[in-house]
Amino acid sequence: MQGFWAFVGFIHTGGPVNWVITGLYVVVLALFSERCIYFFRTRYKKDRVFRTLESGAMLSPDAQMPLFSEALNHSQPLRMAAVFFKHRDEPGPVLSEILDREGAMIRREMEQGLGLLSFIGTVAPLLGLLGTITGLMNAFSEIAEQGSAVDIAFLSGGIWEAMITTATGLVTAICALSCCKGFEHLMASRLQDMSFAVSLLSEHFRRDMLTGSRESAGKTAAKPAPQTREQNKESA
Repeated sequence: MQGFWAFVGFIHTGGPVNWVITGLYVVVLALFSERCIYFFRTRYKKDRVFRTLESGAMLSPDAQMPLFSEALNHSQPLRMAAVFFKHRDEPGPVLSEILDREGAMIRREMEQGLGLLSFIGTVAPLLGLLGTITGLMNAFSEIAEQGSAVDIAFLSGGIWEAMITTATGLVTAICALSCCKGFEHLMASRLQDMSFAVSLLSEHFRRDMLTGSRESAGKTAAKPAPQTREQNKESA
């Protein structure tokens, strides 16, 4: 408890601007926790998912049920695969629009809060600089009032108090930008996985359609043509 009040006193020493920066730091911690929970909840085993998709086993109706049940976990590539299976009989342009819309929705979910983190990372150092400048202005104003009888300890104490906001602003900005860049890297990796999953499914689906078309064409060609009435009379 004593440490908590010492921390409050340290923040209070930096002035009102320092409290604003501290509030922004709390927001950064809250956004970081929320994004960590989201990305942990939507985690997936990349090797297992892609190994199954590459084999084409998910194209069979019996194998689609595990995929749909696992997609309820909101894993991004599995959600795209589930949407692909649900609308794969649609025409190509319609299916492309549906996949683009689902991808945009997933991207918006992953980007949630990252804009605010970037904004805090930009504003926090400026607020720290503002607090430092105002603190130095107050310190030099008091020094001017004292005239020639200036205590060097008082001068250094005023400068130290003014520098607190700069340090707090830099710490807040570093945390905010580090979290933002880390989540952006993770988001880019998952977007690539989504595109790769859709590409694999499209390849296998079109290959199966071509194979089915060739087989049906082969059966039609192998079937004997019906005899005409004249041919029947000649044979009789």
